[in-house]
Amino acid sequence: MSWVLPFVVLLGVLIFFHELGHFLVAKYYRVGVERFSIGFGPKLIGKRIGETEYIVAMLPLGGYVKMIGEDPFEEVEPVDIEKSFAHKPLFERAMIVLAGPVANFLLAFVLYTFLYFVGLPNTLPVVGEIRPDTPAAEAGLQPGDRIVRIEETPIRWWDDIPKVVGSHAGDPLTFEIEREGERFTKRITPVGREGAPAMIGISPSLLLPVIGIPRQDTPAWRAGLRTGDEVTKIDGQPIEFFYEMARIIERNPGKTLTFTVRRQIRSASPDLEAPPKYETLEFAVPVATVTDERGIPRGTIGVESVELYVLGVDPEKPAALAGIAPNDKIVAVDGKAVHTFAEFSEIVQGSEGRPLRIRILRNGTPIEKEIEPISAAIRHGPLRTIEKTFVIGVSLQAPYGKKTEEERYRNPIVALWKGVAKTGYDVALTAGTFVQLFRRQISIDTLGGPIVIAKISEESYKRGLVAYLLMMAFISVNLGVINLVPIPILDGGHLLLF
Repeated sequence: MSWVLPFVVLLGVLIFFHELGHFLVAKYYRVGVERFSIGFGPKLIGKRIGETEYIVAMLPLGGYVKMIGEDPFEEVEPVDIEKSFAHKPLFERAMIVLAGPVANFLLAFVLYTFLYFVGLPNTLPVVGEIRPDTPAAEAGLQPGDRIVRIEETPIRWWDDIPKVVGSHAGDPLTFEIEREGERFTKRITPVGREGAPAMIGISPSLLLPVIGIPRQDTPAWRAGLRTGDEVTKIDGQPIEFFYEMARIIERNPGKTLTFTVRRQIRSASPDLEAPPKYETLEFAVPVATVTDERGIPRGTIGVESVELYVLGVDPEKPAALAGIAPNDKIVAVDGKAVHTFAEFSEIVQGSEGRPLRIRILRNGTPIEKEIEPISAAIRHGPLRTIEKTFVIGVSLQAPYGKKTEEERYRNPIVALWKGVAKTGYDVALTAGTFVQLFRRQISIDTLGGPIVIAKISEESYKRGLVAYLLMMAFISVNLGVINLVPIPILDGGHLLLF
């Protein structure tokens, strides 16, 4: 029941501001308001002030403002004609109806402006995942590279990249890159399908330093490291991401490095409800020497990212029935090597149920399994829409993080402008979803209801006040857009009937 408080507070605030918009504009145009209700059903508390009764009802799933003359079948007393909603000019009635959604947009704007003023985390333009056979891969970009500038446009945040790249499919662009304190330029040509933004094949998702060890004849295994260990320090230097660890190892061939790792304590009879327990261990690992294609010596200890290692297997799904087990490593599908979690997921999801030949490594031994994916539905994206897909029933370790920094604007004018821009972006995103819905490009089943909102509110509440207010602003925009849809029970439907 930990979802109750954040859910009730969320709905209470959103409903209050929505109905307050209707109420204030109705009062401005001298329309009589008989009742201002937060919630439906039996009254919990209430108080009459003047002609208006203000109440909080039992079911916090909506609210309403009852105006004199709002019901076209209701007979209005002659003395109330001047205060009747139905007797007001069309423009005034439209303003009263529009005031609810507008109040939701204003609430989002205020929240975003406040958050930009006090500071909220934003993703830095640091390259994480690089898709194989993409312009970024061909240009030699590496995880940890920071994009400083594209052509003449400075890049401050990750979101700045698609704003420049998205409209330049086929146009070579000059990227200024910073790598380990040094700057250089690359010419990269974005690619894109017609009607879709151009891309270069990168994401900000950086692999965390959780290691996989494919074989036991490696320095890492012999020193005591194991698959699933999270490297936190090397020779006392903090490690945040996998690429940082990899660079240190490569630069130290022939040396012995001290690895500090965080390892989960396994129990013979684990309590599934209890949070996992960890221990901190140290290992002295000798770094072997290999020579790269240019003849330069590089260090290696025989570890890789745990990204494609199986974390868990659903016992009732095809993977378990085929014999896939935890710590197996996915290496290929239908004879084609798989390099990333995203690549493997796309293959499975796009299989349409066609049997796949999946090659795994188990303790260094290659094994091939034929697995037939089954259809499933998952919730995806900020709107938590349902996406029809195919799965085999494995969860991969795929531990990701992002380089973030607090985005803060002490200049209130700048914070206001950022609030406007963010609100406008969310309105466009939500409206685009409904356009797809009306065009039947997505199903009505993809939209989340109260249960989904309750889950989202609980998750954001646990992450802290900033995450909770961000979620509240986004849901407020959604509520505003939804109420403009021309359906009779919504504000948009009322406008249509004028």
